[in-house]
Amino acid sequence: MKTTLRKTIIVRTIFFLFLFLIIDVTAFAQGVKPHYVVNNAGDAKETENYYYLLSNFNFDQYRFYDKRRTITFVKSAVTVELYSAKELLETYQKPISPLTIMDNIPQTDIAFLMNAGKVQIVKIKK
Repeated sequence: MKTTLRKTIIVRTIFFLFLFLIIDVTAFAQGVKPHYVVNNAGDAKETENYYYLLSNFNFDQYRFYDKRRTITFVKSAVTVELYSAKELLETYQKPISPLTIMDNIPQTDIAFLMNAGKVQIVKIKK
């Protein structure tokens, strides 16, 4: 009887440790703080691919201080809406990057281009 009780306790302990590990990993994965939105008139799979490709891209030099910026993709229906630096500061306490674009600086229009699985910036002449 003691052996059966001991096995039951061990199995339950392992089960709860496993459950805790799954919950902890899930919570960590959800801790990613969004700083842009991918908008797409196309399919969800394409949008997911863009999120993946853009996940390590540094947007700070293209981000406006107090308004969102929408950047298009060449030959695509996808756009990226960058959260403003002020939004990121207020929401996540993310320090404002020195690369952030302040209002008094004239801007060059840009677009993104996906080339061989990498993001490239294309300047658009007015």
